[in-house]
Amino acid sequence: KIVLEERRMRTDNDPVGRFMEAYKSLFYRHTPSRLPPIGWEHEIVGLNTHDMEAFHKTWYVPSNIILVLSGDVTFEDAQRLAHKYYDSLPMHSAPQRQRLIEPPRIEGEIRLIMPSPDIRSPYLIKSYPAPTFQTEKGQSRYIAQVLSDILGQSPTGYFYRELVEGRKLSTFVQVSHNLDTLNPTEMMLIAQPVPGVSMEALEQALQECVMTFLEKGVDESEVLKSKNRMLVTLVYEKDSALSTVNIGKGLVLGIPLDELDHWDDKIKAVTRDQVMTLAKKIFATGSTFTGFIVPQVKPSSQEGAKK
Repeated sequence: KIVLEERRMRTDNDPVGRFMEAYKSLFYRHTPSRLPPIGWEHEIVGLNTHDMEAFHKTWYVPSNIILVLSGDVTFEDAQRLAHKYYDSLPMHSAPQRQRLIEPPRIEGEIRLIMPSPDIRSPYLIKSYPAPTFQTEKGQSRYIAQVLSDILGQSPTGYFYRELVEGRKLSTFVQVSHNLDTLNPTEMMLIAQPVPGVSMEALEQALQECVMTFLEKGVDESEVLKSKNRMLVTLVYEKDSALSTVNIGKGLVLGIPLDELDHWDDKIKAVTRDQVMTLAKKIFATGSTFTGFIVPQVKPSSQEGAKK
């Protein structure tokens, strides 16, 4: 019941959550990316205590766990504490994961229009399949981070400058690109029109911005500003113990500790040509997704009376 309530809170009662669930099931065809992590409602209802215990016993084992300690602790103390609290756990290996790979994408566009009774302003969502960590062995990881910053950083990002400050067609533009996954991923653009601007006009403007970016490219100075901005953010992040979350994510992906410790050098090494090559690989695809979350139009009182 607790899991079911969490699903209702995060998905069923959230118009964006409902849309994203439907979007994922259409955008992906074969891999687990098409499924909601929390499960569908009919699956949750059918779960029992035995299912939970069996899953926990199978996957929550020492060989499948990464422990990250952060704070005023030495390596020797960390070893001593790990032995003290974890030596008693029985050794047990997790099953070998057979990770699925998406089949070749279908050329064409998927469009989804979802009316929602609990929103007042519509949303436009545009997605493009992006290179995955699994298939490219992380080769595009750092380039993609710079590209996402150039495009989506607010208020300095390309789309924000063009659509919010320049053309004044959108209230915000968000760029989302999940890099911390072994599953297929995508570059997602989310925008909301200002009052009086149609969704068609915003969609056309967004597409024009994408094409202009691919044609004109990005200046070397913009790439340098982006990298410097990211490096400054890294300095502030290191003041927080939560910065070690990125170490845990990296180890899960299979990135060596030495590489994680030199993230700043990897970012510095990214070039303008690499950024544009990746941008063309993502945006020049013949397979895209366009979605609209729109306010649900209530029938007038006269129409209701006729019915």
